[in-house]
Amino acid sequence: LLRQHFQGIGQPFLWIVDDLPPIKHTDELHPWLAPHEQLGRTLITTRARHINHIEKIELPQLDADEALRLLARKTDLSAADEATARAICGELGGHALAVDVTAPLAHDIGFAKVLNMLRQPDEDALEFAAELDELLPMDHQRSVAATFLASIKRLGEPGRDLLRLASVLASAPIPKQLQSGALGRVDQASDSAALKTAIRGRDQLIKASLAENADDGAITVHTLVVRTVRFHDGRPERVEALRGAAVEILLRVMPLVADIRAHEVLKYWVAHARQVSGDAPDTRTATLLEW
Repeated sequence: LLRQHFQGIGQPFLWIVDDLPPIKHTDELHPWLAPHEQLGRTLITTRARHINHIEKIELPQLDADEALRLLARKTDLSAADEATARAICGELGGHALAVDVTAPLAHDIGFAKVLNMLRQPDEDALEFAAELDELLPMDHQRSVAATFLASIKRLGEPGRDLLRLASVLASAPIPKQLQSGALGRVDQASDSAALKTAIRGRDQLIKASLAENADDGAITVHTLVVRTVRFHDGRPERVEALRGAAVEILLRVMPLVADIRAHEVLKYWVAHARQVSGDAPDTRTATLLEW
């Protein structure tokens, strides 16, 4: 159908495949390519480094001055702090997300303490660093891991709960109703109390650069941050409770897909429903999978 659609238009088009997971063989790549070989050109973005059978453009990390500007956040630094800040950027290899996450941490506890933490990562960071090899196109996994772990450890429970929720959902923006609904259900809180908790959690995550605002109170959480939560969080029962709460919230919303006019509004909800119902471990999740 897509091939016929583009054939009917008769115009060249760009087909974008964002965040392709690692693949091993050319055959695995073919189904992702533009559905019209003559008219379409395909652009793939990926963190995987081992795709060697197509033309690649390596996107560079931030240069030293760019990284410093992102870390300093438009504040005037003393000569000593600037030197330390440049050293921090060097430890992080100019990785934009890592520098962005480090900025509020450095302004909170000081540049010197952050630099020491990056140069002497704890055992958690060293263990987690081994998990990041495929996702970071550089040789600074230990420092990036230490940054994420330290930032998450400094969050309050509302922020941690939102990250736990994000860890069982898709990478799509998380609607505010899903945030407050899941938090309220898992704690048996009133709607107003759950809304306040969700607002506090969003504020904590955004101030720590661990999430970004999306439309109408929704938030997006980067894949690397979610991976950190999955690795480090010590409350699996809480994660499972939030997953169950998300299933119940989604079960109330998904019947709206019967109206095709609601599909655009529900696009993020559908993505999350697919993610949490992937293995359908219970009857409620299986019902969600049906929808």
